[in-house]
Amino acid sequence: EGFEVSITSPRSAVACLKVGCDPNSLVPRPEPVFAPQNQKNVNARRRKEQRARLTALLARRDAMDDPREVARMARELSGAARAEAKFKETETQRQRRRDDVDERVLAALAKAELEANAVMDDLNEISSAADHEALARFGEVARERERVARRDAARSRNLYGRSPVRTPRSPPSRFLSVATSGEGTPKRTPSGRDEVSDRPLLTVTPRVAIDAASILADRADIERRTMEALERERTQAERATAKREEALERTRADLRRVEEAVRASVERRREEERKFRVWRSSQKLARTEEEIAVAEKELKAEEA
Repeated sequence: EGFEVSITSPRSAVACLKVGCDPNSLVPRPEPVFAPQNQKNVNARRRKEQRARLTALLARRDAMDDPREVARMARELSGAARAEAKFKETETQRQRRRDDVDERVLAALAKAELEANAVMDDLNEISSAADHEALARFGEVARERERVARRDAARSRNLYGRSPVRTPRSPPSRFLSVATSGEGTPKRTPSGRDEVSDRPLLTVTPRVAIDAASILADRADIERRTMEALERERTQAERATAKREEALERTRADLRRVEEAVRASVERRREEERKFRVWRSSQKLARTEEEIAVAEKELKAEEA
């Protein structure tokens, strides 16, 4: 309050009016301590404080003949030494805590990588077992389909083609001896038996040989298609395994990259802390040398 500020930014004025604040009642933001216009005042105040401190030190040095003053200075020096030791101990504990955190982070990353590898191994085992089961099941289904196809083909030939091809579930044909006409029709004997009853069953007519050849061809075709399907399944399984391996390698690469990034970050932070400690010690040494130089100048001025 008491400051009148002329706001040059319309956006600032609008923001103040939105929150119900008078722009003319704003207090200007103070300049930072290390601003160029304030650096001169800061240096002057620092020199004044150093001069006062050195003057007090010189006065106490002149009073060193007093035992009480000597004891008080010894107590202060021991207190300063204890404070320095405590500060170093605090810094050591802080660094130890940071190292512990870094170790826990690296251990957690290693544990996560081991768990990811175990999960991927389990998934690979499950998928490989599933592939083998699927292949076995597919083979069983193909064999069952082949058996059903052979049975249906034989049954259809028995029903419609009048072929004497016997299947395990089809009875012998009763119409073999009562065919109407044809050159290949067997004649009836007086004893009621066929003339060709003593010959092999599949060589009764040319049609039977053709049916047997078609059965063999169908079986070969089914076997060929089954093998092609199994080969396709095997190829797909190999491709899936390769994809899983690639995904596992990518996951491991990502984990290694994260671990390297964490380690690099830890190393950078340690290097920055080391540089900061070196810079702080150099600044402290420079201030001490500056104080000593100022004290020597003042002593020379007093002696002159």
